[in-house]
Amino acid sequence: MRLVNSRSSINQKTLEPTFRGRVTIAVLYVVGFAWYVSFKLLLAPITKEVTKMAYCDSIPWVRGEVLYFSILMMMPSVLFLFQGYRILKFKQWPIPDAYVWRPTVIQSDFWVTFQGCFFLLVGIAIPVAMIISLTAFPEIITLLFGSPAEIGCA
Repeated sequence: MRLVNSRSSINQKTLEPTFRGRVTIAVLYVVGFAWYVSFKLLLAPITKEVTKMAYCDSIPWVRGEVLYFSILMMMPSVLFLFQGYRILKFKQWPIPDAYVWRPTVIQSDFWVTFQGCFFLLVGIAIPVAMIISLTAFPEIITLLFGSPAEIGCA
């Protein structure tokens, strides 16, 4: 990534895109779309079949689905924490060596620091909300971690 002066102002610097950065962004979009399509084509029909099963037969499937969606919900949390840390570390947005699709003006003011703190707050709030929701409904914990006798399948 190159830092060059912007055409509009001498004081503003921009982060210019590179071919590698654009290819990386395009690949990430394709991977995300492929994950979404695979979920719709593979996991959604399985989920519909699990709901038709007997209660005791569906418990392992339900546990797997809850684990899958828990991991899925934690991924944005990790990304928010990592991005917030890097914003506060470098005190600028976009961070150095970031992949950009088009020339982007580098910002380094109060709002960038606020954005970094906000990202950290959201990154912490997601797992806290998940823990609170699990403790608020003890039936979920019993369903996930209970023995067959506790669930009622003995």
